[in-house]
Amino acid sequence: MDNVDTEETLDHYLRLIRDDRSARTALMVAPRLAALQQGSPPDPHAELRFALLGSGTLDQLRDCLAVGCYRDGWRPRIHLSGFDQYAQEMLVPASALYRFDPQVLILAVHPRQLFPVLHEYPFEITVSEREMAIEAGLDTVRQLLTAFRRQSQAVVILHNMVQPQHPALGIADWRDPFGQRAIFNEINMRMARLARDEFLGVHILDADAVQARCGKSRATDVRLWLAARLPWSETMLQELTTEHMRYLGAAFGRARKCLVLDLDGTLWGGVVGEDGVEGLKLGADAPGNAYVMFQREILRLWNRGVLLAICSKNDPDQAMAAFRHPAMVLRESHFAAQRINWEPKPSNLRQIAAELDLGLDSMVFLDDNPVERAAVRAALPQVLCPDLPTDPAYYRQALVELSAFDTLAVTEEDLRRNAAYTARTHRRRLEADNSDGSVESYLSKLETRVEITAASAGVLPRLAQLTQKTNQFNLTTRRYTETEIRALQSDGAIVSALRVVDRFGDNGIVGLAIAVARSHDTWELDVLLLSCRVIGRDVESGLLSHVASAVRARGGARIQGWFLPTERNGPARDCYARHGFRLHTATTDGGELWEIGLETNPITVPSWIEMEDAAVVA
Repeated sequence: MDNVDTEETLDHYLRLIRDDRSARTALMVAPRLAALQQGSPPDPHAELRFALLGSGTLDQLRDCLAVGCYRDGWRPRIHLSGFDQYAQEMLVPASALYRFDPQVLILAVHPRQLFPVLHEYPFEITVSEREMAIEAGLDTVRQLLTAFRRQSQAVVILHNMVQPQHPALGIADWRDPFGQRAIFNEINMRMARLARDEFLGVHILDADAVQARCGKSRATDVRLWLAARLPWSETMLQELTTEHMRYLGAAFGRARKCLVLDLDGTLWGGVVGEDGVEGLKLGADAPGNAYVMFQREILRLWNRGVLLAICSKNDPDQAMAAFRHPAMVLRESHFAAQRINWEPKPSNLRQIAAELDLGLDSMVFLDDNPVERAAVRAALPQVLCPDLPTDPAYYRQALVELSAFDTLAVTEEDLRRNAAYTARTHRRRLEADNSDGSVESYLSKLETRVEITAASAGVLPRLAQLTQKTNQFNLTTRRYTETEIRALQSDGAIVSALRVVDRFGDNGIVGLAIAVARSHDTWELDVLLLSCRVIGRDVESGLLSHVASAVRARGGARIQGWFLPTERNGPARDCYARHGFRLHTATTDGGELWEIGLETNPITVPSWIEMEDAAVVA
């Protein structure tokens, strides 16, 4: 089969698995996709290596996860441990697991292996012995994760413990303060605390909640377990795959930033231009209460830092009048951008993206009209445009199940994002009102203060998030997890976080520099990036000046840095040239290596920026 046939067949299967997300189809298609992948040219940008370890026969979960990866644009490579061999693989440094070098480890151990007595016969031991059994099982988890962290910085997705469907005391279990359900609730709380407080990059997948959502009686098939040690039914496999893909998307920068909403039929029932504000379906009774419930869920996303925008074919004055309806949960102030006119929605979405300094691939568009959705999908395939249910009663559920906004951690900057965009509006007004028209005058009036600190555990989630999400002012677009950044720091790299504060507020941590030693006197900027919210304010000068001081303090004489061009990082192209670097090497694919000698070329900071450098540099 030649490459053309391979690609056509692959496209056929990709369409199939996007239309049919069932585990049965995934199990049928997975071997064929794997065979096709062997015949396709490698794509290092799409490759995702993950290891699957745990209890029982995990082949079916492996196949379902592989299909989920294909569906979401990855080309998976998977290491599956031998039957019940998770401990041997994790504890032995020379094991196949570490030779495989995964980017992600999924660890799904059954409670009967970690907590055998508590799972089967908890009332044959005393309360104090039950406590000892809890600690013993958790200590096993701790030992496994500690051993793994010595060898790998991979993201870890750790399944928590599923509660027994039928507790040993039956319906009287709730009466015992140390009954089986109480025991496993306690285990899961302590396991979450262990992952959160003792390890970086370990994330709990709530397998108990997934099984409850699936329905515990439907999540397993005892015949499959007894015959082949298959832990899950096809229904549960589908739910587990969906949940894992949420974690993988969040871990590797697939989270989107902006929810763009239609109005008529989407935020409220009816057409405001025809029905008037009083005639809209919106309120305590059906069907208006469905729209209220939907808006409340949107507001929860806004509170998490998701930007909201409006894209509606409507009369602007009539549409804005609807926001004064007493049952409206969302108000005009919740929206960072608005395009309410009669123009084609794809062009309006492009304008919204430009106004918010976002890529189209950062946007999700919700519209009740299938014709409008089709137009957006055809013109802007980068914009995620999911179908909405025909019944608005299910709008909220569709939004809750949408994984596009999932993140592994909600940072301080996420919670501030909408306030930051409001402050940005004030800055733009200041720029528009700038009397002499000079950039320097405008920047001086901003009263910018730059704070640079060494990376601490508290800011690592934000720094990892910046590497995953920042595309415009990002000179290398190298993506790192929390554990990988910490490992670089432990190996001697200079890892510096940039916070920017001005007269309109705190922008939060919006920049990152990672410099690594390449020789005794030469350091390389492995990462240099800024959030789009501070591009054009010269704050990168402060970050580069700090790195230069830090390198000099460690005996370095020069700094090198690559600019690796992408479709999106044009705003960063001249960064090194503007700061006195000279071009050292140019590659045929457009890459440029720049260099500056620190003795004769100091990096200066503009006078309108106040520097507050608290980073440890030596």
